[in-house]
Amino acid sequence: MEGNQVIIGVVILLVIGSFVPVFSVNEPYDAKEKYTVKEPYTATECESYELINKVGDINTNRFCVRAHNECLNRILGLCTKSQDVCDEYKATSSFDITNLDAVRGTWVGDWYEMCAPNQPLCTSTSTVKVDSYSVILDPTETKTVTYRSNYLNGGKKIYSANYNVPSKEICEEVTRYQDVEKERTITKYRKRTVSLVEMLFG
Repeated sequence: MEGNQVIIGVVILLVIGSFVPVFSVNEPYDAKEKYTVKEPYTATECESYELINKVGDINTNRFCVRAHNECLNRILGLCTKSQDVCDEYKATSSFDITNLDAVRGTWVGDWYEMCAPNQPLCTSTSTVKVDSYSVILDPTETKTVTYRSNYLNGGKKIYSANYNVPSKEICEEVTRYQDVEKERTITKYRKRTVSLVEMLFG
């Protein structure tokens, strides 16, 4: 009889213990975790620089290419004094460009002309592009850029030019850092409620 009571008591205890939580435990488990690290890499960086150069002033030389003789004084129908009057001029404008850098470069630009003041045959006030040029220069080399033009007497022109300085790239390798995402396995813990039965019988 007593044995039956013990059995009944254990059964009752097990039944009650299976429904009534006793305490919580931290249970370990494996989990994947993403994380970021900075990793070095090599990059090439380039900067552009204008070539060192020297550009001289424009010089213009003019000379007569066509003229006629004009009488300045007549006596009894005879010319006693005359002079040559130029009808057409040739103008030669030029300037020097020197490459002072250590690399070769190409200078390009344009020539322009405009009317000189008080010219009856040239009255425009506009500046007009009349030619282009391109000059290749080795280091320390100097070349002369030249423009030639003819104009009639009374149509004198003034000449100008612009230029674009070539550039060079200087590159170097530098170390930079980038974020790289990785994954690792870590141990985490979660709470689990343990019943009386689990506590007793593991």
